[in-house]
Amino acid sequence: MIWLGILGGLYAAWCVLVYAMQDRLLFPRWVPGHPAMESPPAGVERVWVTGEDGSRVEGWFLPAPGTAPGRPGPAVIFAHGNAELIDDNLGLAEQYHALGFSVLLPEYRGYGRSQGTPSQTTITADFEMFHAWVVARPEVDLAGLVYHG
Repeated sequence: MIWLGILGGLYAAWCVLVYAMQDRLLFPRWVPGHPAMESPPAGVERVWVTGEDGSRVEGWFLPAPGTAPGRPGPAVIFAHGNAELIDDNLGLAEQYHALGFSVLLPEYRGYGRSQGTPSQTTITADFEMFHAWVVARPEVDLAGLVYHG
């Protein structure tokens, strides 16, 4: 009976610990990885959206070769994985770019050079702003919009 009480107490302590650390577990900004670049590489346009709380969130846009306001082309909104940065996914974005797609790499709030604190609500709001930004681009064909993530 004593052992069951000890195991029950340890389990309860574990549950409290996981609950208290849930944001750090869901949004592991602390995971070491590649350091963020100072600025995007040549040919990549830096995009900023601003959340309701004033947090600025970065994105990178690679316009497809040959597209223009009178000649729109397909585009991809590329949402990278958790504990990654847009800097880590430029190679994958360039694969779409080589196929003739414009690519938007939105960052998550609180990651990389972006301000704020990530949450499901803030990430959703940021992606809605990035979506509105890319669909307003005259060189993007809305019929060819792809979501990757």
